[in-house]
Formats: sequence, structure tokens, C-alpha cells
Amino acid sequence: MSIFKNISKQEYRHIVYNSIMYPWVHSFVNLDGWTPSHIGTGGFIAGYPVGTFYTGATSASRALAYSSSIFLSGGGGLETYFKTRVSPRDALAHQNSFMLVGFIDTPTSPLATAVQVSFRFFNGDIFVCCANGATGTLIDTGVNYSQFGSYDLSFFYRTGAVDFVVDNLTGNPITTTITTDVPNNQAAIPTMYLSNSAAQDKQMWLYPMIIMQGK
Repeated sequence: MSIFKNISKQEYRHIVYNSIMYPWVHSFVNLDGWTPSHIGTGGFIAGYPVGTFYTGATSASRALAYSSSIFLSGGGGLETYFKTRVSPRDALAHQNSFMLVGFIDTPTSPLATAVQVSFRFFNGDIFVCCANGATGTLIDTGVNYSQFGSYDLSFFYRTGAVDFVVDNLTGNPITTTITTDVPNNQAAIPTMYLSNSAAQDKQMWLYPMIIMQGK
């Protein structure tokens, strides 16, 4: 009996990538190799197995970090696999906040049309997004997020398509595939962005980030 009989294509790719490639991994015990760009009362608390991004209780604050250590690859036969886990920590996590995790070329200005492959949290829902710098495709996965929930986020990016998976650890992962506005050989970098639009402290735990690339 094959050990791969009951696993998804996404999980199979993960196994294969782990077996033939050295992954780029960052656990947020520090921000070495990352550039912080906080505003207002936003900031970061290092830890293991999670780092905490927070806005503080001043409206229009943000916590932001991005890394230029690796770039998104998904053209010319190259492929990128990305995975992390997030957990909102504030009671009003679904209100007056925005979060992005993934790759984007303009970390300080995360517009939905900026070059990106990303997960976007707002209005209580988790969205997935692809954009090429001119137009973007934004899809609501139907997964709601709330305080103390944990959400595994992963995507498999190749030429012309991205398979996103959102798993709220209940055994029913949601897969969404985007084939429009997919970046092609356009620079984008790993980014974690959290902001508020009211005087509420928003907090998000970010678990280790794993990125693997190849053909």
C-alpha cells in the first residue's frame, strides 16, 4: 500500500520538496535577515516557537517586517512552496485590522494590485490574492478567523497558477486555485504586515516560515 494514497497533491509536493531541497526556514526568535518598519506603537516580540507582531492601542499603527533574503520564483519552470502558521491573539481580531503574510514587492504599501502572492486577513475572513502590479485577483476563502484560532497557510506557485491552502486545524483544509493576475518573473519578497484602524491593540503570533524553490 502506498504511503501517499490518502494525501493531497499539496502535501505530496511538500514531501517531495523536503526530500530533494534545502528549505529556507525562519523561526521568529529574532528578525535577523529581516527589515522591520513599524509605525506608531507597532512592534515585534521575539520568541520560540512564535514571534508576536503587535500594533499597540494607537490607531493607524503597524507592525511590519520583510526580508530580501529570498525572492518569489514562479516563471520559466521555477516553482515556490510556502508555509507558515498564524494565530490572532486579541479579542477583537476580526475588527478594525488588516494583515498580510506571503510575498509582495511593496511591503510598506500592500495594495491588492501590487505584485504579490499572499494571504490577506480583514473583515473577519481570510482572503488569498495574486496580483501582477497592474491588476489583482482577490478571493474570499470562506474561512473566518478569531482570537486564539490557529491557521496553517501554504501555497504552491508555478507558472500561471497558485494553489493556496488554508487549514484551521479542524481536518477540513480549504484549497483555492488562482490562475488570473499571477506574477511572472516579478520580484516580491517575504512579508508580514499587521495594522489597525482603531485604537485597539492587534496581535498576531507567527510560527516558523518555510519556503522551498526549484523546478
